[in-house]
This record gives sequence, structure tokens and C-alpha cells, in this order.
Amino acid sequence: MPRIEKQVAVNAAPEQVFQVLQQFEAFNQFLPHVKSVQVVEQTAPTAVLDWVVVAPGVGVEVRWRSHQTVYPEEQRITFRPDGDSLVQLTGEWRVQPAEAGATLHAVIDYEAKVPPIFAAIAQKAVDDIIEGWLNGFKQRAEALHGEG
Repeated sequence: MPRIEKQVAVNAAPEQVFQVLQQFEAFNQFLPHVKSVQVVEQTAPTAVLDWVVVAPGVGVEVRWRSHQTVYPEEQRITFRPDGDSLVQLTGEWRVQPAEAGATLHAVIDYEAKVPPIFAAIAQKAVDDIIEGWLNGFKQRAEALHGEG
């Protein structure tokens, strides 16, 4: 399973970044490629989410369901797939204090169930999505920081 590890510096308090990570149903407002996220079940600390994401470069809607588990004391959210889908993402978002605010880390293992000839395209799409999401979380948290 390929792994993506990325991080971004955020000019906002770690608590604000962590708050943004938990705004599941608002993701389509600030995360590129996200068409919708719906909470279908929530029992703290876990939420089950239905995702619809438009794959960059190909414009195809990809749907999946995931379990998100929130660890407030560690400012970390883990996720894993629920059921079978074209894309399977397993990993975590982790917020850590930094000198100028916070650092948001993403560690994601993924599987794209596509023919081998399309594997490189799928890998690029997933990488682009995660990069866009990191920047989307950053921009949202920094905008909230500016309001606070």
C-alpha cells in the first residue's frame, strides 16, 4: 500500500487547527475536490462519514465511507475505510505546536482499486488531493485565527 506523508505549517493555534479538522460536514466549503461529507453515525469519539470526492484530472466522482476517531488529548484524528470502495484511505491527521502556531501532519496509506495501467494516475490524484486538503485546512484555520 503506498504511503503519503506530508506536513504544513499553520499560522494559527493548534486548538484552532484541530477544531477545523473536526468540521466534517463543512469540508466541501474549503477542501478542494470534496463534493460532500455527511456524518451518518456519531458516537464520541467516533464518526462514520460518507464522502464524495471528485478525482482531479479525470473528474470522476469517488465515493467511500470512513470511520474517523477523534483523540482530543493528542490533537489527532485517525481514519480507516468502512466497506469496499474504489479508494481506501487509512491514516491520521495530527496537529503539533510549532514556534509560529502549529504544524499539521498527514500520514496516509491508500489503495486505489484500479488496473495497473492507471496506478500512476491514481497515485498522482491521491497525492494532489492530500496536498490540497492540507492547504485547505491551513487556510481555514488561518482565516479563523484572523477572526479571533
